[in-house]
Amino acid sequence: MYLDKISTYNCEVGKLLLSNRYVFWGLILLLLMTLIGATQYDFWTYSSQNEKTIIEKSFNNNHSYVVDLNEIDNIKNVDQLNNDSIKDSINYLDKLKNNIFLIIYTLAISFLFLYREKQNRQKILLLEKRDDEIKIIQAKRSAQIYENLSNDLKPFEEYLGVDIRLDTLEEKLYDEPKFLILGSRIVLERLILKTYSCYSSEESNLNSMIIYLYKKRVLNHNIHNYAHIIKAFGNKVAHPNIRIPEQFDSKDATLVLGSLLQLLKEFQSNNLLDDCQNV
Repeated sequence: MYLDKISTYNCEVGKLLLSNRYVFWGLILLLLMTLIGATQYDFWTYSSQNEKTIIEKSFNNNHSYVVDLNEIDNIKNVDQLNNDSIKDSINYLDKLKNNIFLIIYTLAISFLFLYREKQNRQKILLLEKRDDEIKIIQAKRSAQIYENLSNDLKPFEEYLGVDIRLDTLEEKLYDEPKFLILGSRIVLERLILKTYSCYSSEESNLNSMIIYLYKKRVLNHNIHNYAHIIKAFGNKVAHPNIRIPEQFDSKDATLVLGSLLQLLKEFQSNNLLDDCQNV
C-alpha cells in the first residue's frame, strides 16, 4: 500500500511541468523570441502598396494653395506631404503595435511565474508526502521496543507540556494513540522552532526548519532522522487521507514516543535544550 502511494506521488510530481526549470525558461525564451519577431514585423510593405495610389490621386485633383512667402523654404510639395502623412501613420501604428505586444508579453510572463510558483508549492508538498511515507516504512521496519516510556520520559516532562501527560500515558497508548502521535509532533515543533529562532528570524514550516538546521549542522544525523519520523507520523494524523483512511495503534504511538525520547536525549547531549546562549 505504501509503495503504491509513493508511485502515485511520483506520477503526480511528473505532471508539474512548469516546476521543471528547463521547461519554464524554455517557454520564457520562446515568448521573448515571439515578442522580438512580432515587433520587427514590417508595415512598410503595406504602405508601399498604397503610396502610389495616394500620390496618383493627388495629381488627379486640382488643389489651390495659399502660400506664405516668409515660409517659402519650408513649403512641401504634394509628394512630400503624402509621404510625411504615411510615415506618421506608420510610426503611430508601429508604436501601438509594440505597446500591445509588450502588454501581452508582460501578462503572459506574469501568468507563467504565478503558475510556476503554484506548481512549485504543489511539488514540494507532494515530495514531502512521499518522504513521509518512506520514513514511516523505514521506522516500522527498524522499530525499537520500549517497555516503560512513562519513566523514560520523566526527566523531560517540562518539555512535554500539556500535550503529553505522563500520568495517563499508558491508557492513551491503547485508547487514543492518534492524540499521542499528534502531541509528539507538537512537542517536536516547539523544540525545533525554539532552536530555529536562534539562527533565523524568517518564518518557515516544520520541514523547512528541520532541513535548515540540519544543513547548518545544528542538528546531527540522529536528531534529523528522529525529527522526520515524528513529523511523518504527525502529518499523517493531522492531514488524514479521506479516500484511504489509516488506522494507528499503540505500536505506532510507541514508535513515535520512542523517537521523541531519543530526540530529547540527543537535544540534551548537544545542549540544544538550553537557550540561545551557546549560539
